[in-house]
Formats: sequence, structure tokens, C-alpha cells
Amino acid sequence: MYICICHALPEGKIKEAHQAGARTVKEVFAHYGVTAKCGTCAPDMKKLLDELTKTLPKE
Repeated sequence: MYICICHALPEGKIKEAHQAGARTVKEVFAHYGVTAKCGTCAPDMKKLLDELTKTLPKE
């Protein structure tokens, strides 16, 4: 499922950016060398990032 339509970023690409260290919406965009356009995806992307971060092992 596409999370960001403007940049054609599906859920899998968000997960890839997260695995590379992105923890915020801004960091995901920076990972792919783009910036937010309409911003509609931000709440869904943040929710996905938060869920992925919760699954990380505690340090």
C-alpha cells in the first residue's frame, strides 16, 4: 500500500528507510532525497514509524 502518493513511497520503502535509521517523517524524506509536498501522508507515515520503532530491541 502506498503511504506517500506524491513520491510513490509504499509501506515497504518506509520500512527500508526505518531500517536505515529514519525515525521521523522528515528523515524518511531525507533518506530518499525528497521533501514533503502535500503532507497528507505524514500522519500515516508517523504511525507506521512509531509502530516499527516499538518493535526494536531495547538498548
